[in-house]
Amino acid sequence: MNRVSGLVQILTNFNMEENPMITIQCEGGNIEAQKSLLVAVSDVFKAMLESDMLEKRTNLVLADDVNFETMKVIMDYYKEGSVSGFITMNRHIFTYIVEKYNFLCIKERIAEHLLQSYFINQDLRILESIFFTYGNQYEKTIVIKEIAHMIAKGRDTPDFVTEFNAPDFMELARYSCDALKNSAFDRFRSLLRTLYYWVYENSEERSAAVLEIVGMINMENFSRKNVQILLEKLPLSKKFKWFKLLLLKSFEHIDILEDNMSKVWQNSIKNSSSEECKSDNIKCKKCSHDSCYPFHNDPNCSGIHGCSRSFYVHKQSYACGTHISHPDKQIFK
Repeated sequence: MNRVSGLVQILTNFNMEENPMITIQCEGGNIEAQKSLLVAVSDVFKAMLESDMLEKRTNLVLADDVNFETMKVIMDYYKEGSVSGFITMNRHIFTYIVEKYNFLCIKERIAEHLLQSYFINQDLRILESIFFTYGNQYEKTIVIKEIAHMIAKGRDTPDFVTEFNAPDFMELARYSCDALKNSAFDRFRSLLRTLYYWVYENSEERSAAVLEIVGMINMENFSRKNVQILLEKLPLSKKFKWFKLLLLKSFEHIDILEDNMSKVWQNSIKNSSSEECKSDNIKCKKCSHDSCYPFHNDPNCSGIHGCSRSFYVHKQSYACGTHISHPDKQIFK
């Protein structure tokens, strides 16, 4: 053995001794990774492999509560920078592993790389992953702005929008209204459609926020004709009745109840109410009328809808939301 090859062999042996391959034993398979990598990316692995613990002596880490596929996606990211596996990863499993092993800065880096990937291939699953799993407030705001852009263009919004909490959805509504400020009236249908499905997913908790969200839309610039067109395009089915009541509140400045068209529309709502909500029979605090009949003319009641309780604050069913069957997703088209 010459001096050069001998030196290479010594360095190789030293490197293998100081930086051995560690076996991570997961549920469903084993993963090999260098000690230096694991120490650099995880405080937990660092504690295991640099202190006098069994893992250091055996070069084996037991992680049988973590499935092989999930840990492999994380290791592949650190080794090769690959993020494709994170798009479909279960958010709860990912959060559990990251917190257990304290993988450093992984969420921030993945969110950044996924955003770059989204703007190349427009995969909506990436937006969902960023919003619910990997992104901080900065990335979440980017996702919200992108969805607002879809709404302004009249495109269908991703299904995961229905999982937004009220503050996030209200932020989406604000950005959407800004984007729609100078748009044609018909473009607002996309925003209202998105709003409807968001409220439908959890009507009791969310319907109280609808007035504030709809109030963001610049209704003052809508003419009577605009409002008539909108109401005509919204179906008269029972399942849409309560949502229309919420929309009517935003048209108070137009005195729409005086319009002949609206009288026909109100009658259809009354008829559906008698069948749909007869089990509630909740009385208004200000009058004796049933709360499911909002268009009566009692002078002691306030508001365009007739009485304050009839609008959306039923104790048992907000705006009759619990009485509607699942909507046909073509109704707004």
